[in-house]
Amino acid sequence: MNMKTTVKKWTVACTAFLLMATNVMAQDENLVLHYTFDNVSGTSVSDASASGVTAKLVNQAKVEKMGKYNVLNLGTANGYLDMTSAAGAVVKGLSDFTVSVCYLVDDKASLSGNGHFLWCFSTTAANTQTAGVFTAYRLNAQRFATSPKGWGSEVGIEKGSEATKGVWQNVVYTQSGTPGKLYIDGTLIGTKTGM
Repeated sequence: MNMKTTVKKWTVACTAFLLMATNVMAQDENLVLHYTFDNVSGTSVSDASASGVTAKLVNQAKVEKMGKYNVLNLGTANGYLDMTSAAGAVVKGLSDFTVSVCYLVDDKASLSGNGHFLWCFSTTAANTQTAGVFTAYRLNAQRFATSPKGWGSEVGIEKGSEATKGVWQNVVYTQSGTPGKLYIDGTLIGTKTGM
């Protein structure tokens, strides 16, 4: 399973999408993957958990200091953090997990149209209607979805409106077995079985 945080250039002009930290956790709160952006060497980003999966900065994405935190700035060239297939192998083995991401979308950014993934864990680079196992979170609908065989079989939970711009937000998806729950800024958005 190839796993990467896929984010597109949100506007044509110079805008940035910032991602503070990505966590994938087991329900018992033992961290399985944890990217704090505190340990970066060139384009390599070290995982702060025991799994030791090194991610890669792609398309001019860079880590920079913002106050006391290091953040991922995805820039204007379709930047993203590729957590690699090694992280995908870790995630594939989980039945109980939580993904938590703090993020900021520039207030001038456009989220209209397709794509706009905050994260995407996928078996292929481009899923079709009938092929590709994936799980992803889209900012333009604040939607978490998963599918065993392409976007035509997608099951999801969504708020149904685009992410608020210009403010830091937190999105959390948690799953235990097949039921999943989506939270935005601590508020339960929805619960769905069969995820």
